Amino acid sequence: MRTKAKPLTFLPFAMALLTGYGWSLAYPSQDIHGIAWCIPALLAFLWGWGKEYGKRGVVLTASATHALATLNWLGNMPHAGGALAGWLALSAYCALYPALWAWVFLHWGIMRWKASCASSNLPLLDFLRSVTWIQGQIMALLGACLWVALEWIVSWLFTGFPWLLLGSTQRGWLPLAQTASLGGVTMISWIMVWLSLSTALGLCRLKLRSHRPWAWIPDTVLPLGCLILLHFHGFWRIQHIMALRPEPMLHVASIQPAFPQDLIWEPNEGKRMMAVMEDLTRAALKTDPDLVLWPESAYPGGESLEDILSMTQTQDAWLCFNGTDISQEGSKGHPDYYNAAFLIAPDGHLAGSYHKRHLVMFGEYIPWVEQLPWLKRLSPVQSQYRAGKEPARLRLTNPTLDLYPLICFEDVLPSLARAASEGPPTLMVNLTNDGWFGTGKAQQQHANLAAFRCIETGLAMVRSGNNGLSCWIDPVGRLQGLPPSGTGSIHARGFQTFQIPIGWQAPTLYARFGYLFAPLCLIVSCLGLIRLRLKSGQKASWPKHPDQGLFFF
Repeated sequence: MRTKAKPLTFLPFAMALLTGYGWSLAYPSQDIHGIAWCIPALLAFLWGWGKEYGKRGVVLTASATHALATLNWLGNMPHAGGALAGWLALSAYCALYPALWAWVFLHWGIMRWKASCASSNLPLLDFLRSVTWIQGQIMALLGACLWVALEWIVSWLFTGFPWLLLGSTQRGWLPLAQTASLGGVTMISWIMVWLSLSTALGLCRLKLRSHRPWAWIPDTVLPLGCLILLHFHGFWRIQHIMALRPEPMLHVASIQPAFPQDLIWEPNEGKRMMAVMEDLTRAALKTDPDLVLWPESAYPGGESLEDILSMTQTQDAWLCFNGTDISQEGSKGHPDYYNAAFLIAPDGHLAGSYHKRHLVMFGEYIPWVEQLPWLKRLSPVQSQYRAGKEPARLRLTNPTLDLYPLICFEDVLPSLARAASEGPPTLMVNLTNDGWFGTGKAQQQHANLAAFRCIETGLAMVRSGNNGLSCWIDPVGRLQGLPPSGTGSIHARGFQTFQIPIGWQAPTLYARFGYLFAPLCLIVSCLGLIRLRLKSGQKASWPKHPDQGLFFF
């Protein structure tokens, strides 16, 4: 007598690996945007498929594969031990959130919904086929709100790392990207998850309605209608902003020295770095710029700026650069060190400074270093910076314009950029050093996230990077500018010049109220889950038969 073949337990994990890697292709530099729309439904499918052999492990495998593949640029840091530890630790942390979403939404959500219904004894797939259209939309919206809530949490918890937001994959879809001006990037994630889950639910219920191949469409009508409205808004916003473009221009020269980061450990390298900066600045000043930008860490510190200031004074140009600011009145009887941006007027005086508020863990400070000194081995930088407390506006005169500086990854955080929209029109300025990560995908991913800060605030931004991506971004999120000195490579040494409209600003709903969208989704998802918990009154359980899994036809 033949025995029934056991299911191949490796297939769900193979599918999870494929899903996670495909998910990573939706981010720069591959930019295959359409894959991201399938991910929420695929995670739900993997959870249901993996019920007999570790559903949590299957979804976590997909999520971890995605994080490892998308953040693999962390392995390029010139500090092997710290690079590997940082890559694995950060990827593991980021992977928890999609896995948590699958567990909370499917186990606490759908399964408790099923337990609260009269048809609780039905197999899960039959239950999904039997729910009404309205109930199906509520399910999908609950999943979308919960996804947004978790994205918001990862954006601020433990200093915040909003790098892998699902909606950030859609910047190339420019009309849809304008949705960020309404509710931030998480609103784009919201419509993506809603449509993905609604489509999956329609496919699940296909056999119940008819055998016609288009019978799943009713479940997608509402999210598709919302998506169309968002596109109309996007097209209108792009045209509106272009009509607001002012004529006066600020001529900016951005220096890109492409210094390898292992130079900081070389003796006497500061003088050679300074010589490179002087040569590039001298060449850039021949284009008669109003403002010269140096990227983060380009000034080696301790070297004289006299020759540079002499050149900028001759050309009547402003200089904005990054360096270390020291406060002798520090805490605990020691000086305080700040990662700072300085603005030097054409006459050589200091016109303003800004202290970086969001420090990079293990890059600018080492947490718990006094209690755990061995943590220093994980970081190539042993200095301990202190965080600044307030944003700053650096005022240019002739032409008159305020600069709003953001250092390094600060342009990734919506909360820091949003304050730039308060007050008179300003130009956001990002001084960054992604050279720590070689010439991998970090530069493209970083610039992609910076573009959403422009959409959210309705302001332009100019970026100066050590080895890219130096550019300027208009208020609709388009990256403008050519590679340095016509080299054809975004990572090459050289300089770029930009003509940026002065006072270009388009007020956005996000800047006033839209930042509340994600917390509202958190409240809605919590209330929905609590109601299901109270209504079910019993512990939900997954069906025991392999042919009754989620999204099996």
